[in-house]
Amino acid sequence: MLIIARACIISLFFSLGVSAAQAEQYIRVASFNIANLGDTSEYERSLISLVNILRQADADVVAIQEVEPNELGTDQVKRFVDLLNKAADFYGTQRYDYAIADDHTGDETTAFLWRSPVSLQSEITLLQHDPDPDNDDKPTFQRVPSVALFKAVNYDFYLVNCHLYTKLTGTSSEGRGEEYAALVAWMKELADESETDAIIVGDFNRFLNGKTDWSKLMVAEHADYFRFPLLEAIAAADSSFDPATDEAPDDQYSTTTAKKKSIYDQILVAKGSYHEFTNSPAFGEDVGIVAFDNDTHYEWFIDNWYNAIQLLSDHRPIWIRIRVDQPDDD
Repeated sequence: MLIIARACIISLFFSLGVSAAQAEQYIRVASFNIANLGDTSEYERSLISLVNILRQADADVVAIQEVEPNELGTDQVKRFVDLLNKAADFYGTQRYDYAIADDHTGDETTAFLWRSPVSLQSEITLLQHDPDPDNDDKPTFQRVPSVALFKAVNYDFYLVNCHLYTKLTGTSSEGRGEEYAALVAWMKELADESETDAIIVGDFNRFLNGKTDWSKLMVAEHADYFRFPLLEAIAAADSSFDPATDEAPDDQYSTTTAKKKSIYDQILVAKGSYHEFTNSPAFGEDVGIVAFDNDTHYEWFIDNWYNAIQLLSDHRPIWIRIRVDQPDDD
């Protein structure tokens, strides 16, 4: 009888453990800078290849940068999503909806793609910020990031879609450094709002051409407001890597195909979402990069990069995993 009782107890705990594991539910949030999506000179890119690349990220919501703000850009996003959904139908996965930001500044706009269990909860707007903090009659952002509110199960969150300036000075107020500072200011203000969950993704042009104002974003107290999951995961995998000063320690951590060992694309998680993200992110499990150009299927890409970006992209998709089944904490 005692043996039977112990067996029943073990069986009960096993069942509870399985049920608890099954109750955990996650989504993936991805970002993909697709060079000049909809540019007339690069219109006939390989959308099917881009579909295959993005499917490797297995993302439930995707922020896309560099959409041309014209009819061709809109049409190419539509064609891209149509092909994604044909693939989804074939593989029996959820279909995507999409929206393109109507409001934009600069030379491009952005798009958002999402699938169940994610749903769009708001219009796409421009990031609220001080447009000219130093009164030099130049805007803070060359391209103001776009923002949308999404919901997935119990988790509702702002997704901020960025393509930050490529120069340290220029047509924006003080170039990339002021854009970094504006994002920090937004995250600090977010901490006092009723909705504090946010993820910021996109092309941050980190250390572009050896130049940086990175300290204006990676401020000393940043963990009080936001974290850098991709950089944290790389540092956990390679203890020699310093997120504040180093380029990628290995090509697998590069977010670009054009310049190896460059971590231009970034993910920031607001403090409000720490509860839904792990304290110790593991690369490839909690956050990752789709290094599609290292796949033998794309081996031609390396020797023909300048031609290949017209068909594919000079960036790799990046993604983060977020838990969504816990009680909403704001």
